[in-house]
Amino acid sequence: MAGIREIKRHIKSVQSTEQMVKAMKMVSVSKLRRTQNVLTTLQPYVSKCQDVLGALLGLDGGLTNPYISGHEKKSGKVCYVFIAGNRGLCGMYNNEVAKFAREQLRAETRPYNLVICGRWAKDYFVRQQIPITRIFDGIDDFPTAEQCREVSTCLMDMYNSGEVDEIYLIYQQFINVVSQKPVCKQFLPVHIEASEDTEALADCIFEPSKADVLDKLLDVYLHSNIQVTIISAKVGEHSARMTAMSSASDNTEQMINDLKLNLNRARQSAVTTELIEIVSGAAAI
Repeated sequence: MAGIREIKRHIKSVQSTEQMVKAMKMVSVSKLRRTQNVLTTLQPYVSKCQDVLGALLGLDGGLTNPYISGHEKKSGKVCYVFIAGNRGLCGMYNNEVAKFAREQLRAETRPYNLVICGRWAKDYFVRQQIPITRIFDGIDDFPTAEQCREVSTCLMDMYNSGEVDEIYLIYQQFINVVSQKPVCKQFLPVHIEASEDTEALADCIFEPSKADVLDKLLDVYLHSNIQVTIISAKVGEHSARMTAMSSASDNTEQMINDLKLNLNRARQSAVTTELIEIVSGAAAI
């Protein structure tokens, strides 16, 4: 009977775990849908900003901006912005992008600054004893425009002051619900090709000037680009956690079925043993 009681306790424990992972899965599904809706809304806006910038540059080939051409203060340093989650329990999501970031940093021959977004990322690089320039560990599961603007403003200030010459973003790019890809994307200076499709802007009147419009539009584009990048990373995190919890739920269900099978076998064995003892006792009498 001791074996039966032990199996029952094990089943109860696994059932409790199953309820917990199912609840976490439902929370992740909700967060995924919410952040994915925001991402779907923002991506066309950023894409349109880029199209207008390209058309504006194509309309006037003499336009220039430090965010595009690079600034004159050359420090020889670059900046890497590492974006990861705040927590674990999301499969290999954080570990994959961390491994990718370590490879990028090892291959970098120039001095660099490291900016961290996410509590898990902060703890990881602290353990690795890699110097960190700035930490943004207050980004929520639903990043607000203010939180993203704080990051973009910091990066743009570092670039404008000449502290760094180039800025790169390292994060998990969301592809679909079951797939993310670690990428390293250049943030500054911006690479925008001049477009030949300038017909839409040909009859426009620019006030106060084309250069001022370019400066303002670039500022909007850069802030929005950071927001899209951070939200894309968050969508990938919620998706990875949902997938991990779904897999854990399936595993607990299979484990419960196996334990119930063992319980039935243990009960059958106990009944058989009792019957043998009864028959043996009756035969002895």
